[in-house]
Amino acid sequence: MCTAFVSGSLFHEAMKLRENLYQADVYAPKVAALRATGIADESGLLREFDKLVASARVRLAEAVAEATRTEIGLKIH
Repeated sequence: MCTAFVSGSLFHEAMKLRENLYQADVYAPKVAALRATGIADESGLLREFDKLVASARVRLAEAVAEATRTEIGLKIH
């Protein structure tokens, strides 16, 4: 039971990390390219994509910081 929970939890975290990476690596350049064309953002869609990408980058930074803290903690103990 505990092993299944841990495996499921790790899988879930890995999928969240993967999605955040995808958003930052794929969506961000596409939004930047659209902005570079001078397209009008009357609907606010580009602004929403900016928020999505910014949130993904924050979550990525948090994940890296947490992994670093965990790794450091493992080396100390």
